[in-house]
Amino acid sequence: MAVKLKDVAAVAGVATNTASSILNSRKDSWASEDTKRRVREAAEQLGYTPNRIARGLSLGKTDTIGLIIPDLQNPFYSALVTEIETETIKRNYDLIIEDTRLDFHREMICLDKIANRQIDGLIINPINPDIFKTHLEPMAKSGMPVVVLGEPPKASSLNCIQINLNDGVNATFQHLAKMGHKKIGFILHEKASHQKATPRIARFKQALKKYNLESPEAFLIQCAPTLSGARDAFKALLEVHPKASLPTAFVCLNDLLAIGAMRAASEAGFNVPSDISFVGVDNIPVAEFMPVALTTIAQPIRQMAINAVAAVLDADASASGSKTMLSGQLIIRESTGPAPVR
Repeated sequence: MAVKLKDVAAVAGVATNTASSILNSRKDSWASEDTKRRVREAAEQLGYTPNRIARGLSLGKTDTIGLIIPDLQNPFYSALVTEIETETIKRNYDLIIEDTRLDFHREMICLDKIANRQIDGLIINPINPDIFKTHLEPMAKSGMPVVVLGEPPKASSLNCIQINLNDGVNATFQHLAKMGHKKIGFILHEKASHQKATPRIARFKQALKKYNLESPEAFLIQCAPTLSGARDAFKALLEVHPKASLPTAFVCLNDLLAIGAMRAASEAGFNVPSDISFVGVDNIPVAEFMPVALTTIAQPIRQMAINAVAAVLDADASASGSKTMLSGQLIIRESTGPAPVR
């Protein structure tokens, strides 16, 4: 039989509400240090575990944060979840995780589910811009701390953690130009054009112009947002276009697509980077351990997690409309090299 709060109170010789006040660390508890000691010793002796839901209802907080991310299959988000969970554990908070799977409708379902739970705050990496008005802004106005990972609409007053990839993107295309690359291909996932990746694509195109690089429309590849999707799409490209007509480098929307495309190139007999160079974005943990280590624009995953949790839980950091800007950085590894002669 489960030990109840009244059992603890009886052993400690205090009223039930006194035991509750002490075990829940209420600031208005008037109990002496001796009484607090007796109650805690009784709870430990009996193996009492507080009912967190009941505690949350009585105190108006549950020590639980909600996290909504777009794609747990992508190692970038898996790593981000791990880092956020590390931060919440440090603060004795639990984490409820929802995966939208890059689906607009599912994202709204996840938000509705989260809204009906007892949580103290929400961190979200949104994909659908419409949810700011329909879900996120109303949640914040109701008193729920909401932190957005990414770039919110200009009119939004939500707290956000943004990544400035401009320096990393410029460094990437400068790096490729210096090595003699003139024709660049792009690999995007099929949902990128109408989701949050649009600013990233725009930065790629701006950098192309800045360094006088060419990117023919025929070599803008769209694929499923998976390793196999990128591999199959790149394999299909290689079957249609002769080697002499191919770009000498491909910049990918993320590391997952770069790794899938590199696999297809290897299977077709291409050498990376002497035949084709590849660049990813994210710096997922496996990127540097690939047979050909991946050149990538690193996102500061650890710092993102620290700032996001702080923005939810710390009063000063969670002021309405606060914006934290972090920077991406190019990491040059083995997957980029001098442009081959076509």
